[in-house]
Amino acid sequence: MASRQREIDRVLLAEKKAEIRNIEEQIRPLLRSLSELQKAKDNIQKRLDAYKYPVLTLPADIVCEIFLRTLPPYPKPPPLVGLGSPTSLAQISRTWREIALAYPTLWRAVNVEVHSERERYRSEGQANLEALWLERSASCPLSVYTGFYTEYLVPSPVLHHRERWDDLAVIIKGPRSDLFGEPLPLLSNLFIHLFLPGRPSYPTIPMPPMPLLHTATLQSVACRNIALPWAQLTSLTLLGKYPDFLSILPQTSHLVFLELHLGTFNTIIGTVPEIPLLHLETLVICKGEFYPEMLCSLRVPSLHTLHIGEEFLGKRQKSIETLQRFISHSDCQLQDLYIWSSGASDDHIQSYSDAFPSISKIVIDTK
Repeated sequence: MASRQREIDRVLLAEKKAEIRNIEEQIRPLLRSLSELQKAKDNIQKRLDAYKYPVLTLPADIVCEIFLRTLPPYPKPPPLVGLGSPTSLAQISRTWREIALAYPTLWRAVNVEVHSERERYRSEGQANLEALWLERSASCPLSVYTGFYTEYLVPSPVLHHRERWDDLAVIIKGPRSDLFGEPLPLLSNLFIHLFLPGRPSYPTIPMPPMPLLHTATLQSVACRNIALPWAQLTSLTLLGKYPDFLSILPQTSHLVFLELHLGTFNTIIGTVPEIPLLHLETLVICKGEFYPEMLCSLRVPSLHTLHIGEEFLGKRQKSIETLQRFISHSDCQLQDLYIWSSGASDDHIQSYSDAFPSISKIVIDTK
């Protein structure tokens, strides 16, 4: 019995060994195929490793210039995060991240939002992000666009970098002056929109020294409540009602560019004093009701470009008469005249050319 069992075991072992040899015979060609495929893969990988994507061969300063072209033109700030932000460029690859972080000019325009005490958590999170941008901007002059300041002011890190502010656009709610507590030695361009509750008389908001300021944009309330170094401005944009500008314009003796967005007049102005702007070269009056006395109060002998809405001049022949009176009073030599007119006929357009033959370029926009 034992010998029979041994014989059975011997046969079974022989069968299993035969099976193994058979499997090995099947594996052998598969291993050869696998080896050949691995060699082919390695060869392809070597070629891929040797390939340089053209964009990755560009010098870092060229890549940075491309990055800058994807952002809004300075001084307009990009969003802090997401599409259109340099933070998204820094997430494409390690090389691009190194380039983005190495060039402070990508981070020099900061969009700041200041929220109320009730939103402190969100504000503190954003403050951390703003602080990161400020760190990456190194010593670059800064463009700062900021939102509402409320009575529950949550300070932004950008307030600690006033000495680097180059361009500031700010909307202020309430008679706050803490934003302007220190000198602004680099500030050249300023936009202020001021909201004051009710109609009480507020004291003038003090402004710090701004020796380089040359461009400003303000609406009526800001004109009445903020004192700027008017005499050093060369470019000024005013939004609101003309009476609010009467105390400012005589002080802007060095203006080269003036743009007025005029609302309707709900007060009687009376006699308008003459306002000499002897260096003014370009005047833009975007909108406003017919008020020729205001236009003719300006004495602008250096003016060569005028953009104006026809409704401000008066209808039809009245508009030509107003312009003739203005040019004669100012003793200016207009070179370019742009008029916005609704529904002007061809004959009416031709009448401007006939009335002003000395003006080399006359454009009537009827859109």
